[in-house]
Amino acid sequence: MEHLRKKVLFFIAMVGLGITANHLIIQLIIKLDYVVRTDYLNAIIYSGGILWGVISTKILNAKEEHSMDSNRIPISYLEELNQKNTLTNLPNKISLEKRFEEMLGRSPKENFNILCIDVDGFKMVNDTLGYEIGDQILVRIAERLKKTINKEGELFHIRGDEFVLLIQKEDSMEKIQKLSETIIKAMAMSFVFSEKEIHLTVSVGIAGYPWGGSNLNLLLQNAHIAVQAAKESSKSKHLVYDDSMNIKMNRKLELINNLHKALEKKEFELYYQPQIDSETNEIVGLEALLRWQNPTLGRVSPAEFIPVAEETGLIIPIGDWVLKTACAQNATWQKEGYKPIPVSVNISTIQFNEPLFVDKVVTILKETTLNPKWLHLEITESVAINDATLTINVLNRLQKIGVKIALDDFGTGFSSLGYLSKFKINVLKIDSSFVQDIGEDESTITKTIIVLGKNLNMEVVAEGVETNEQLDYLKNAGCDIIQGYLFSSPLPAGQIEKMFKLAA
Repeated sequence: MEHLRKKVLFFIAMVGLGITANHLIIQLIIKLDYVVRTDYLNAIIYSGGILWGVISTKILNAKEEHSMDSNRIPISYLEELNQKNTLTNLPNKISLEKRFEEMLGRSPKENFNILCIDVDGFKMVNDTLGYEIGDQILVRIAERLKKTINKEGELFHIRGDEFVLLIQKEDSMEKIQKLSETIIKAMAMSFVFSEKEIHLTVSVGIAGYPWGGSNLNLLLQNAHIAVQAAKESSKSKHLVYDDSMNIKMNRKLELINNLHKALEKKEFELYYQPQIDSETNEIVGLEALLRWQNPTLGRVSPAEFIPVAEETGLIIPIGDWVLKTACAQNATWQKEGYKPIPVSVNISTIQFNEPLFVDKVVTILKETTLNPKWLHLEITESVAINDATLTINVLNRLQKIGVKIALDDFGTGFSSLGYLSKFKINVLKIDSSFVQDIGEDESTITKTIIVLGKNLNMEVVAEGVETNEQLDYLKNAGCDIIQGYLFSSPLPAGQIEKMFKLAA
């Protein structure tokens, strides 16, 4: 290093761990004994309040080198800086590691707990509002957490949207879970930025030393597994780590690994469930439903793999394949002379929010030669109300090209009459949970939804119809279209074609 030191003043070392895309700051760190401030920078890597490294190579002559002496900063300042998250000013993971070692050194048999606090869906905040607002929200989250926790433990900001609370006292698990509930309730209160209300939730995972891990990395890993389990069970929950969670996490990893290769290996297939005219019993539509048969895992339920695909972003290429395959199949049936009917395709929030989603739909329709009026896109209430302005814009563009929109699982979310009229929905689908309880209180709700749809000039489709009693009620209530196992389960394209031939 010495021979370089004479000519290259800045010899940079990578320090710190963890990275997010939330914070960029100019800071120089030198693997010598001081920090030098300079405007001559070639590359800076500083993210999420944690420094990863900087590379700068300015050649100085002796006179310039001497003039830099006044800009030296003691290494003690650097060490202190390196243990703080510069965004929230909370102790970071390096500080947590140091604290953990101190505690073990003082009393190896001491029991303590860590709470991993993770903000749900924070990526969407960054994607929709931008990283600058995302940073401001993280600062406010940190402030609210500090206020809520008070003196119950030590709070650390270890990366991005993840915080850790270290509790040294030998509190009962009941008390720790109550603290978790307090944190969750506090974080559920909205944040206001630029006159806009932002609602966030957190999930909390709990692991204790030594039962939840013999070292810090294992403790953090298991607390994070508990967080993921809490997210999957229900948003804004807290769970204590247990070994069964590892089995679920391993299953999830197995799903992710196999999902990555599923498209390439042609493991997906579309099934189609007929939609029946309630008066004529004719097939008047089909819903395309994705099925996955893996050589190792066997038949995997969509309820299990679709959330994983959404979480990993694989829903984008998978969703593209579904849309293109459904359109191509429908175009083929029409070319073979079968009566034209629409095919409905489910669209996830992630797909819908893609900037070029509408362009993608247009391209697929052109490539498959399908007339847009024979494509229905199904969105859920959560997709519709996530960003009302975006939703209205996208739906208007889709309807301009002739594609119809169906609102799926109506009645299970938070839609209002105002949203329904603004979004100009073409088809209203009654969730199967209401249909299954026909004969009880839900039958009133079902009838109300049918009347609502009719008054707004929408077609009404009832999903999950399984009994003649349900069918009779829906027909008498004025429901247009019936879908469910009473008529047919979802079937592969070949069997649907046989049904077409029988009906011809």
